Amino acid sequence: MENNNNSNYGIIAIVCGVLSWFILGIVLAPAGLIVGCIGAMKDKNKVPAIVAIVVSGIALVVMIMALIMASSTIRRF
Repeated sequence: MENNNNSNYGIIAIVCGVLSWFILGIVLAPAGLIVGCIGAMKDKNKVPAIVAIVVSGIALVVMIMALIMASSTIRRF
């Protein structure tokens, strides 16, 4: 029997989202988004999942912009 009162998926997604700002952002940000979406569907407390989706989404956008900027400066040299 599964205890679904917790927000385990949301907490895991928040950890992935926060860690994506510091290490392996291109891997952990999408993982935080995916786990956050699963948490928004399955957890009863949806607030941590929504926070994780926002944090991971912003991290993913920042990582993509940083990669685009880095690749454009490399091509100039």
